[in-house]
Amino acid sequence: MGANNLADEQKLPAEIAARALAPAEQSGSLVARGLAAIKGRQRTISVEAETSFRRGMGAEECGHLGEAWEWYRKAADQGHAAAQFKLGFICHVEAGMYGDPTYDSEAIPWFRLAAEQGYAEAQLTLGIMYAHGQGIPQDYVQAHMWFDRCVRSASNTEEHDQAVERRDAIAARMTPAQIAEAQRLVREWAESHAS
Repeated sequence: MGANNLADEQKLPAEIAARALAPAEQSGSLVARGLAAIKGRQRTISVEAETSFRRGMGAEECGHLGEAWEWYRKAADQGHAAAQFKLGFICHVEAGMYGDPTYDSEAIPWFRLAAEQGYAEAQLTLGIMYAHGQGIPQDYVQAHMWFDRCVRSASNTEEHDQAVERRDAIAARMTPAQIAEAQRLVREWAESHAS
């Protein structure tokens, strides 16, 4: 096999994924927002993880949350940020439905995994949860940090503006030392994730 054929074979999975993802990118959906965040950090999504995520979306749309959970979990275990977010969101919704805060505490690790990959919606959600003490102890420094990270990661104006508004509102409740600590945490994170 020649070098050109090998190079073509290595491009094939990326080309297949690009064709498979094109409709989602045009729809403005949660998938598109997740893809924009991931592409912005030049992460590659395996075809298998994306397929599992899409199957989870289909099951969720049909009201089959148990099946959706299983598909999202397969994708999340492969590092798919949008799937990690969806698992956290399912736990968070169940906390509200059943009035059981343990579901929120189960949501936190999933949101954190997605947020650490730069998934803006997860960052925004973690900020909100820290601000209100949902599933975790209330912590304005952490809330401010996650809102600020979302400001830097958001790929759409709505998420960006909401993160700015919430960051500024939480800052009004913080001391200058707390704000400085939150900003230091964001700087350290940005430096450690610089490309």
